[in-house]
Amino acid sequence: MKHNSREYILEKAAQVFNKNGFFGTSLADVCAATGMTKGSIYANFKDKDALAVAVFFFQVDRLHQKLEDILSLKEDPHEQLMLMLDFYENAHKYPEFKYGCPIANAAPEADDTHPALKLAINQIIELDLGRIRKLIKKGIKQGAYKKKADPDFAFFMQATLEGALLLTKSTGDHRFMQMSCEQLRNQLNVWLAKENKD
Repeated sequence: MKHNSREYILEKAAQVFNKNGFFGTSLADVCAATGMTKGSIYANFKDKDALAVAVFFFQVDRLHQKLEDILSLKEDPHEQLMLMLDFYENAHKYPEFKYGCPIANAAPEADDTHPALKLAINQIIELDLGRIRKLIKKGIKQGAYKKKADPDFAFFMQATLEGALLLTKSTGDHRFMQMSCEQLRNQLNVWLAKENKD
């Protein structure tokens, strides 16, 4: 990877943003991490806001690609949701989660003073919600889940996983994620059609 490449900048900047936060990171910090001048950084990104948004999408894209690779191992929507929960429960083992969850890291600082970052975060949240809702709906349609299964469970599932990621990162206690995933699995299993239960 070339030291003046956009990907190199994003890789190094991600480490700084995740360590110091958006407000706590200066262009000088990014320059120190990359070994590049401000002019070289500005040649690739308009300003720090643009860099922060690019870093956010850079990290999200890596996570989503890893998740899609895992979900592709199964075709059954219930099994895919179980794989998704396994992915989050074992997040600490994946290099893609090395710096934590991009949403959990960026959301606390994405207020109205940084509309571009706030918009980016909201777009990804909607994308993640849509993925879960789609799988639940698909499960109902294919008969994997009972008709009473609620696609809006996606809101609870997404909130639970993001909260568990944040608390696990803050405390170092993996039980937050383990118990959250266990309860989410229990609810999804309740909706399983009888013929799909072991």
